[in-house]
Order: sequence, then C-alpha cells, then structure tokens
Amino acid sequence: MPTLRQLRKWLAPALLIVGVGAWQLVSSRRPRPVETSAARQGELVAEWSAVGYVEAVTADITSPQIGRVERVLVREGDAVAAGTLLAELDLQGARAMVSGADAGLAAARARDRSADAMVGEFADALRERETRAHTEIYAAELRRDQAAAAYEAEKRSAPARVVAARADVEAAQAALRDLEQGAREEERRQAAAEVSGAEASLRRAKADLARAEELNQQGATAQRDVDTAREAVALAQTALEVRRSAAALAGKGARADQVAAARARLKAAEAQVTVAEGLLANVDILADKVSEAKAAVRAAGAAAAETRTGRKRLNALRQDAEAALAGAQQGVAGLDQAQAGLGERLVRSPFAGVVSRRYVDPGDMASPQAPLFTVVDQGRIWVSAEVDEQDLAPISVGRAVEVSASAYPGRPLPGRIARIGGAAVPQTEVRTGARIVRVRVELEGSDGGAVLKPGMEVHVAGRAVLASDCVLVASDAVTDDENGSFVWVAEQGVVRKRSVKAGRMSGRETEIRSGLRPGQKVVVSGKEALTEGLRSEPIPAAQK
Repeated sequence: MPTLRQLRKWLAPALLIVGVGAWQLVSSRRPRPVETSAARQGELVAEWSAVGYVEAVTADITSPQIGRVERVLVREGDAVAAGTLLAELDLQGARAMVSGADAGLAAARARDRSADAMVGEFADALRERETRAHTEIYAAELRRDQAAAAYEAEKRSAPARVVAARADVEAAQAALRDLEQGAREEERRQAAAEVSGAEASLRRAKADLARAEELNQQGATAQRDVDTAREAVALAQTALEVRRSAAALAGKGARADQVAAARARLKAAEAQVTVAEGLLANVDILADKVSEAKAAVRAAGAAAAETRTGRKRLNALRQDAEAALAGAQQGVAGLDQAQAGLGERLVRSPFAGVVSRRYVDPGDMASPQAPLFTVVDQGRIWVSAEVDEQDLAPISVGRAVEVSASAYPGRPLPGRIARIGGAAVPQTEVRTGARIVRVRVELEGSDGGAVLKPGMEVHVAGRAVLASDCVLVASDAVTDDENGSFVWVAEQGVVRKRSVKAGRMSGRETEIRSGLRPGQKVVVSGKEALTEGLRSEPIPAAQK
C-alpha cells in the first residue's frame, strides 16, 4: 500500500487538473465580450493629412565676375522689380574697355566706309574705261575693214585706169596723125574697130562704176572710189567720142578745127594718164592706211587688256573692303563683349520679388562662388506636402485641399493639388523605413502669398469620396487569410465567420461589395481565438 507521503505527491497534480478543467467548462459556458460595430450604407470618404513646407521661386544671386563691391543698393526686405540694380562692382576697368572698344569700332567703321567708297569710285571708272575700250576696238576694227576694202578695190581698178588712160593717149595721137595725114581705107576700118573698142571700154567703166557704188552703199569702199569710177566712165565716154570723131573724120577728111580738137583731146588724154598714174600711186597710201588701222586695232586691244588688269585691281580693292567690313564686325563684337563685361559688373535681380537675405557690404570681394543676395518671388509660392504612401489613394491632381499653419490658427487657406511626385522616397527624419510621396499644392487666392513665408512648416488636409451608396464596415473588422477576406458577425448571442469581398479602403472604413448587409454587427476588437458558434456578448464600439 502506498504511504501517505506518496498519496500527497499524486493528489496535488490531480486536484490542479480537475480545477483547470472545471474553470474551462465554466468559461466556455459564459458569453465572451467582443467589441462590435454595425455595417452601414453610405459614402466611402477618405481623409488624409500631411506635413508640408512652404516653398517659393528663390534665387541666390552671385556675381558673374570677381571684383570689389563699390555700392550696395538694397536692404533685406526691399521689394525689387525684375532687372533692379542690387549692387555694383568696380567699374573703372570695364568702362575703359568699353571706351577703347567704342573707339576701335569707330575707326573700323571709318575704314570700312573709306574702302567702300574707293571700291565704288574705282568700279565706276573701270566700267567707263571698259566701255570706251570696247567702243574703240569696234571703231578701229570697222576702220580697218573699210581701209582694207578700199585698198583692195583701188588695187584692182587703178592699173586698169592707167592702161585705159594710156590707150586714150595713143588713140588721140593716132587720131591726130590720121587727121594730119588723111585717112586710108584700112584706117577707116581701124577707126571703126577703135570705136568698137571704146564702146567696150565705156561698158566696162560703167560696170566698174556700178560695182563701186554698190560697195560704197555696203560701207566696203570710200566715196573716193566711186568718184574715180565716175571719172573712168567719163574718160571712156570721151574716148568713145574721140573714136567716133576720128572715124567720122576718116570718112570726110580732116579740117583745121578737127585737127585742133584732136590735139586738145590728146592733151586731155595725156592729162588723164597723169591722173590715173596719180591714183595708182594712191594704192600705196591706202596700204599705209590699212596698216595704220590694224595698228589702231592692236592699240585698242592693248587698252582692253589694261582694263583686265584694272579688274584684278578692283578685286583686290573689294578684298580690302571685305577685310575692312570684317574689322568693323569684329569691332562690334569687341564692343558687345566689353559692354557685356561692364554688364557683368552690375548685379541685378532676375525677377520681381523681395530681398530675403543680403550677404555683402561695400568693400567686400564678390565672386561667382559666394551668393550676394537671395531674392524670393512671393507671388509664386506653393506648398510641398510629404504624403505617406498609404494615403495616396484619394489624392489626384486638381483636388481641393486646406493648408493651415500654427502661426495662424483657425485660418485655413484654400489650395489645390497641382502635381504628384513620380517616386516614393524614404522619410528618415521622423519614421525610419517609412516612404513618402511629395505632392505640390498651389495656393488659391491672395491670402496664401501674403501670410505664408518660404520655409514655414504647414499642415495639409484633404478628403475625397471614393465610393457612394455602398456597404461600409470598420477596417479593423476585416481579416485576410489564404482563402480571402472575412469578418466575424455577432448575431443571436454567437459569432459566425462570414466570407466577404472587400473593395476600396479609406483607412477607417472598408467597402464590402458582397457577403454583408447594412445593420449587421461585425467584431472590431477581440477577434483573437474566436471560433464558429462561440457565444459572445457584443459591446458597441462607442461604449469602449
């Protein structure tokens, strides 16, 4: 038999087990308290808020050049317009450069004008010389052609005239002898033949006259040639008359007056020989005129060649003018550069605004690396809100928001979302690991720019209706598992698991698209260890 000590050893655990079982039995029969809220029909409204910071168009103005500050023309808080002069650097050297560049430009422009005038004058003179040279060439060539034609015509006709004149002399001598000696039968026949020869000579002389007149009309021979041909016709006519008279005398016999006339005709014929021989000598003169005309053509060609040399000189002058123009353009560029250098010694405001900071005083050294002023455009102020990534659902461009600042309690300012950032960035200043999206809010009305200052911290709040006329429950009532979403419904003193199809979520409430009716109570708190059919004691969420 076991001893009393052994019985005690086993009795204590047995009593403990029996007590726990009894407590669990009592507990399972007692209703379990759970916090509930009723599903409702209405709008799903999402409200969000975020911390924001006032920003504005701001410029840190530096000096484009290194230099000593001569004057500072503004103070902090001064309103400035775009282009307002804020400060001046040492201007003496820059002004000297501008004056030198201006003088150089004036000299370059004077050279340009002088070169242009020289080119114009030389071009006009060269055109006149070229025109005159071409005219002289044409006239010389025309005179050469005319002289050559006259020479050729005279060279052909002059010997014939000499021969004809000499024949006339011989005929006159023979006629005179015949008159003096008396005519014989054979002489009469000869006189008749001579008449025929004289008539042929007259016809030939008339043909030469017609040819000379034709050449004269064409400009190929001189009027003198026509006159000579006419004289030859007259001589031939005279010779013909002499022959006819001689023939007549041969039949009648000579009279004293006929003899005298024959002697006169002989003298005339001899005179015609002298004239014809003189005209023959004129052929050499015409040849000299042809040579002179050819020399004139060569001289005119040489003058034209000199104009080609003048054309080269004109091209050289034009190159000089172009160089002068390039110098003037370079002078303009130099003046622009000098004026730009002068402008870089003047520090101006890039836009209208307010001088928020002044970092420089007269006598300080300015450089492009150190700002001299900070100018803020108070007319272009906005708020950059840091929105938690979980609050992005109700945010969209164009939605109205309210901006409030602790400096102005109870004075919300209207705004509107203008831009939403394209990336979520870490927020390390408050919550390590949290991510935010920067949202730009444009202030509406004139109050925002008047009261808010760049750098102030503000509060941005907004709301949006995500869905209307839908079933809504507290978001804490919805639980997700591998099978989807479900809620615990408290009805008739027990809780039952109900599968639902959840929709959009506003943070505090969630849309239930199926599986639940308005008015049904769902467990919000105390969902741990709930089982199907467990007795429950609902406690409204408002009574907690």
